[in-house]
Amino acid sequence: MKFRLTIAGLAASLAITGCMSTEELAARDDQTCRSYGARPGTDAFVNCRVGQDQTRVMKEQASAQRQIASQQAYWNTVTAMQRAGKTFTY
Repeated sequence: MKFRLTIAGLAASLAITGCMSTEELAARDDQTCRSYGARPGTDAFVNCRVGQDQTRVMKEQASAQRQIASQQAYWNTVTAMQRAGKTFTY
């Protein structure tokens, strides 16, 4: 079951960033920081980029945790039904 949960976490991470390459993510982050008024090469720009990375990581982790919780709830339901002698179609 841990293997499935790990796969779910990876899938959730990919869902957030989609199929964007590292370069595409960097370009998007650069544009976001510029839209906030930060200029490349300044401390404000660097701090903005770090913030963008941290926000993305936090979103990926939250998404993975939601996916894991959903799968755990599903398997808890399956297990409870099996213990009660009820059939369950996967």
